Amino acid sequence: MGEARNTAYLNFMLEQSVFGSYQDLTELDNFASNISIDFVIPLELISHWRRCGLIADFMANYEALNFKNKELAVSILSTTINELLENAIKFSSDKNKLVNLSVRSYTNQLIIETVNTTAEKHAKKLHNYLELIQTDSAENLFFKQIEENACKPHTTCSELGLLTLIKDYQAVLGVKIQPKEIDDQQTYDVFVQITLNTKEIENQLNIIDATIKTSRKKTKVKNCRSI
Repeated sequence: MGEARNTAYLNFMLEQSVFGSYQDLTELDNFASNISIDFVIPLELISHWRRCGLIADFMANYEALNFKNKELAVSILSTTINELLENAIKFSSDKNKLVNLSVRSYTNQLIIETVNTTAEKHAKKLHNYLELIQTDSAENLFFKQIEENACKPHTTCSELGLLTLIKDYQAVLGVKIQPKEIDDQQTYDVFVQITLNTKEIENQLNIIDATIKTSRKKTKVKNCRSI
């Protein structure tokens, strides 16, 4: 029975899989802005994650112009873009880590997408992970993962990144895993999308901004009293 399930699973993985709210960007029109970049990070430089941060910051600053509170918007957008970008590079099977990153702005939403090619073992692991996060709320899974990581102090993959984006920013995740062959080896193109509701983000920014201002006022009053 177990072997039958494993065989069925392998056959299924050879087919295209779509999870969550994945949208084909080629079919979406009327975007307000669109910025994309194809780049290669050589394998020997993969430890230099600051390169991902620089790219994420650039694209976040570009898109933050659409928000009233640009400084706080940069923080949220950079965190989101950097998370997707690092995952795409980390799990790319291409020796030179070829990755596409795009950010599209629409009236009420922002769609961030990475595209990379990954090995079969990584595609299967991603497939399992995506099925798992559909079984419970992001918040419950987040704390379960923290407990699991505590039992594995030497783990190099926390698996908290996407859950954090969904939990904290109400991000909507969409993924497409598409098989292809390279030099007779089974590989997969992986399209990962995060959709952010710009109105929700704007509301969060207003709350954060109000909290910061209140905190500063309390600190100022406290300092005056101490004088």
